Amino acid sequence: MAGVETAPGERTVSGSGPGAGAAVEVASLRKRYGPVEAVKDVSFCVGRGEVFAFLGPNGAGKTTMVRMLCTLTRPGSGHAAVAGFDVARQPKAVRRRIGLVFQEPTLDDRLTGEQNLRFHAVLYHVPAAEVEQRIGRVLRLVALEDRRHDLVSTFSGGMARRLEIARGMLHTPAVLFLDEPTVGLDPQTRALVWEDVLRLRREEQVTIFLTTHYMDEAEYADRLAIIDHGLIVATGTPDELKRQVGADTVELITADNGAAAARLEAAGFRVRCGEEELVVFAEDGEAQVPRLIETAGVRVSSVHVHRPTLGMSTLVGSVAGFDFKKFLFPGIVAMTVMSTAISSAISIVWDREFGFLREMLVAPVSRTALVSGKTLGGASIATVQGTIMLALAPLIGVRLTPLVVVEVIGLELLMAVSLTAFGVFVASHIRRMEGFSVVMQLLLFPMLFLSGALFPLNGLPGWLTVLTRINPLTYAVAPLRDLVFAAQHMPPAAAAKFSSTVTLFGATLSTAACIGITCAFAVVFLALAVSGFGQPD
Repeated sequence: MAGVETAPGERTVSGSGPGAGAAVEVASLRKRYGPVEAVKDVSFCVGRGEVFAFLGPNGAGKTTMVRMLCTLTRPGSGHAAVAGFDVARQPKAVRRRIGLVFQEPTLDDRLTGEQNLRFHAVLYHVPAAEVEQRIGRVLRLVALEDRRHDLVSTFSGGMARRLEIARGMLHTPAVLFLDEPTVGLDPQTRALVWEDVLRLRREEQVTIFLTTHYMDEAEYADRLAIIDHGLIVATGTPDELKRQVGADTVELITADNGAAAARLEAAGFRVRCGEEELVVFAEDGEAQVPRLIETAGVRVSSVHVHRPTLGMSTLVGSVAGFDFKKFLFPGIVAMTVMSTAISSAISIVWDREFGFLREMLVAPVSRTALVSGKTLGGASIATVQGTIMLALAPLIGVRLTPLVVVEVIGLELLMAVSLTAFGVFVASHIRRMEGFSVVMQLLLFPMLFLSGALFPLNGLPGWLTVLTRINPLTYAVAPLRDLVFAAQHMPPAAAAKFSSTVTLFGATLSTAACIGITCAFAVVFLALAVSGFGQPD
C-alpha cells in the first residue's frame, strides 16, 4: 500500500514504549457529555495490519471512541495516537492518514459512484495523475467496477456501503475506521461487505478498526475489545473470549443415557440431559472425546462437538436440551405478522397523499366498512406471511402437530387484526408517507423489544416490566409461545428459564386470558380507526 508521506513539521509521537509501532494507541482516555461519562479510562493498542473490533451494545461508547480517534470529538482527558500522531495536538496529520466510513450514509446519491470518488479525491488532495488508477483499484476491491457510471440512487444498501468503504480507501490511509459498517444490511450483504474488508487487509495491508454490535461479526477480527457503559470489560482474540464465555459442548447419544450421565458426573464432568442426547461441557472437547466415550461405559452411537461462539445463543444458551432457537421461533412468527400487519396500513397514507382517499370518503359507504375492509385485507396478508414461517419449524427442531398449526394460524389472524387496526388508526392521523414511516419505526421496535418475542420477560427490571404490560403485542406473543411450547415436551428447567407467562396486577394470566386481552385490543383499535376515519382532513 502506498503510504502517506509525512508533511513538513509533522513528527510522530509514538517511537518507544509499549505502544511502539502500534497503529492506534489509547491510554486512559475519557470523554464526558454533561453528567454522562461516555468513555471511562479506556486503554488499548492496535497493531499495524490488524483487524480490530470494538464490540458493544448501542450506547456503550463505540461511536464516541471512533469520533475521538478520528479527531471529530476532542478527548476529555488521556492520550490517543493514530498512525503515530496525537489526535488532540496533531489532528491534521491524523486526518491525512485515516479513512472513515460513518455509521450514517454520506454518499451523494445524485452523483455516480465514480463522481463520488472523484470528489473525495479532491478533498484529500490525491495527485491528479493517480486518481484514475486509484479509483479503478478501489472499485475492484469492492467488486463495483461495472457500476462506476451508475447513479448511487440506483445502488442497493449493501452496494452503497461497499462504495463508502472504497471511498475510505481511495487516499491509501494507514488506518481505516468502520463505524458499524453492516448495520441495517441483510445477512448475505453483510457477508459480502466482510469479504471486502478482509480483502482490503490482505491486499492493502491496511489496519482496520471497526465497531459493531453484531457478536458473530466480531469473530472476523484478529482481536477485539468488548465495551459496555464506557468501560472495556474484556479484550483478546475471538478464541480467547470464547474460552471466557464457556467450554466446548460434546453431544453424546448412547444406549443408556441415564447410566452414562451418572458415570460422567462421577468422573467430574458437567452433564446435561437432553431429550435424546447427553450434553457434556469440557475444555478442548475434541481432545476429550475418547475419554468421554470410555467413561460413559455404554455404547455411544453419535458424537458431536460444538465450540462456543460469540452469538446470541451463547448469551441465552439452552437448558436441559431445549435450544434457544426453539424459544425464539414463536417470536419470529409474531415479528413477521406484526411488521406485515402494521406496514399494510401505509396504503391509507398513500391514498390520502395522492388523493384516492377522498373519493372513498365521499362515497356512500360507511366508515366502518372502509376500516374493516382495510383491516381484514392487511390482516389476511400478515396471517399468510406468518403461516409461511411455520414451514421453517422442522428445520430448527420445532415440532408442530396439525392441531397446533390450526390453533397458531387462528391466533396469527387475531394478532394480525389487532395490529392492522392499530396501523390503520395511526395512518388515519398522518398525512405524509414519511411521517408514517417515522412513527412506525418509533413504535415497532419498542413494541417488539418489550413483547417477549426475542427473550424471556422474567427477570426484567420493574420499570421495563410495567412497559411490557401496556404493550398489546405481549398478550399476543405469550399464547402463541404457549401453543408452540405445548408440543415440545419441555423439561422443567427449560420451562422455568424460558417462561412465557404474563402476570398482571400480581396474577398470572392464562392463555385464554391473554387471547381475551388481544381481542379487547383489536376491538379498541378498530373503534379508534373508525373514529379516525370519521374526522375530516
